[in-house]
This record gives sequence, C-alpha cells and structure tokens, in this order.
Amino acid sequence: MTTVTDTDVLSRVGNTSLVKLDSLSHDDTKYFAKLEGNNPFGSVKDRAAYWMIKDGEERGILKKGKSIIIEPTSGNTGIANVLGYKVEIVIPEKVSNETKEIIRNLGAKVFETSDDLCPKVGAGTDQSIALATSIASSRPDTYYSPNQYANEANFRGHYDGTGPEIWK
Repeated sequence: MTTVTDTDVLSRVGNTSLVKLDSLSHDDTKYFAKLEGNNPFGSVKDRAAYWMIKDGEERGILKKGKSIIIEPTSGNTGIANVLGYKVEIVIPEKVSNETKEIIRNLGAKVFETSDDLCPKVGAGTDQSIALATSIASSRPDTYYSPNQYANEANFRGHYDGTGPEIWK
C-alpha cells in the first residue's frame, strides 16, 4: 500500500500535461490544451490557490497554526487543507449541494449567501465577497482572505507558472 503525503500532493500542482488537439490542428496551425484538471484537486484553481497561500505566507500575513483562510468562492479548498490551514468558504446558496458537500468533505466550514444569478458574478457572489471581506477585516489577527478576485498572486500563478510551462 502506497501512502500519499502532503508533499506528494503539493508537488503535483502545476506541470500539467500539454496535449495536441489533432481534431482542430491542420496544416501549419496546431492547437494544444493544458490539462489543468490533472492538478491534485482537479482544477485550474489549484495552482492559483497554492500561489495565493504561498504569497500570504511570504508576506507574513498568513501563519500556520494561527490564521484561518476565509475565501469567497464556489470552488477549490483542498490546497489550503493540505498546507495545514483551517478554511472557511463563503459561497452563494445556489451553488450545487454536491459542490458544497465536496467543500465540507475537504474540511472547510461553509457560509452561504443568497444569489439570484449563481454561478455568474452577481448578487450572491458580490454578497460572498462582502461577507468574507467583512469577517477578515474585523479580525485581521485571525483571518486571511486571499480574495481571488483581487489578488495579484492569482494572476502570477499563471504568469510565472502556466505560461513558462507552455513555452517549455
């Protein structure tokens, strides 16, 4: 029986396969797809989450054993748990029950906000961002909100990670 460690999981973030799409490629034009679903938690967001968390640690505003990550999202929390953080997710109520259950099974606490437009950015997403921001700003000694919607490390994960992988 093989045991998978947290280090093994984290080493699988990024460096996903690049495959040629033969059905679209022709003559001098070739199309490729980056298989970001092959990240450990099955999402392109694995990379961004990892980069945002590492950025918070490097800047000293996210501390293991002390900080709780709170994030407005309808997506991935697995990376934060693997890195040893407690996670609270603020999510629009109309996100599927399956998604909510996955997030809870990854160990996160879930807060729901009302939403008429989910999953598009709209009332519920704006409410989720506002609630996460409010909680984080009221207790900055405890909460850290990466806020994927406004965090440059989200973009940097692709600029410094995905882009060079594609060129390589």
